Amino acid sequence: MPDIKPQTSNAKIFWIAVVIIIAIGILLQQYLKNAGPSSGDPSATPRPTAPEDISVDANINDWLVYENKKMQFTAKYPASANLRGTAESDVVIFEFKPAEMQNTSANATLRKRNAPLGKEPYATVEAFWEDEKTFIASQSGVVSNERYVSVNDRTFFEAQEDNRLNNYMGLHRYILLNGNVYEASLVVAGDRLLAPAVDAFNAIVSTFDIN
Repeated sequence: MPDIKPQTSNAKIFWIAVVIIIAIGILLQQYLKNAGPSSGDPSATPRPTAPEDISVDANINDWLVYENKKMQFTAKYPASANLRGTAESDVVIFEFKPAEMQNTSANATLRKRNAPLGKEPYATVEAFWEDEKTFIASQSGVVSNERYVSVNDRTFFEAQEDNRLNNYMGLHRYILLNGNVYEASLVVAGDRLLAPAVDAFNAIVSTFDIN
């Protein structure tokens, strides 16, 4: 009768190895769950960090003042810009074209964002951004460069949008104030966020204030 002890020993070693691998997998899964989103995950909203300061050097002395009584905020905009909106509008758009941009136009949009019907108001900008990022993706936009920036001592969550499929590039900023999420967005026609448009947008955002 053949000796089967070596086979029994090998089988025991095999099952011990399987148990160890399963245990390691469970521990690793629990660790990753507790660690939260990884900085290497491009789809994860970044955790709050020290915001990058955005300096504004534009001369806004001759700019006009826009006041929205419905959404209770004010902002300044270039006198040469075309204002689309009233004091009671849900959305206000400033159409402008800095001289350096030649034939390229840009829009700066300001508005207050509400949670969808049946959903609790957003407790954080990050919670809002998860919904907004899904919407941008549904409109063929690709999000990048998610970060926090400081403009005139206000901290905004910022992200860029590449939507060349619809012939524009976007720069979006969001801030939670008095329980409400406010949006300031720049849209530039074409395939680049041109510096003159970004500079003008930064200046507009620097004047944004809640009444």
